[in-house]
Amino acid sequence: SDVCSSDLLAGQLDLAIVNARQRSGAPPMRHILDEEMMLAHAASAAWTLPKAVSFPAIMKLDLVIPSRRHGLRRILDETAANAGFALSPRLEMDTLPAICGVVASTDMATILPGIALRDALEAGTIRAHRLRPALTRSIAWVSHPRRVVSSAMQAVMEIISDDLKSAAQAASRLGR
Repeated sequence: SDVCSSDLLAGQLDLAIVNARQRSGAPPMRHILDEEMMLAHAASAAWTLPKAVSFPAIMKLDLVIPSRRHGLRRILDETAANAGFALSPRLEMDTLPAICGVVASTDMATILPGIALRDALEAGTIRAHRLRPALTRSIAWVSHPRRVVSSAMQAVMEIISDDLKSAAQAASRLGR
């Protein structure tokens, strides 16, 4: 998110979809959706988890999560800090499909938004559990603050926003 925002402000991008955290100096955001993040593990895992998992319970798991430069990691770190602990993942990766691949083929677990888990959930290679209390991330689209968003750009962002909302709803139904 920070890289996209920086590139936007530098004029290298016209539009970007980001994890929404309004910060001073950041371009104005147009909210797309709030999406629940879920704990996921291999469908073949020998261990079981309850339907809903408390965030502190993840301390016992070997985690693969995004690195600190990733916007999702900031959400995870802030949530852990608020729960009184620090995350210490076994592996950090910034490519979300690769994280799902590692989780599907190992005893490691992850916490990602449903959209990122959807393909693996549909393929039956992973299982997802809701976190309690719920952990959500917001995504928004942003544009360069001094450039006009054309009607064509607006239409494209509406199509992408609708697709993201549909994907998030489908993924939510697939989670336990």
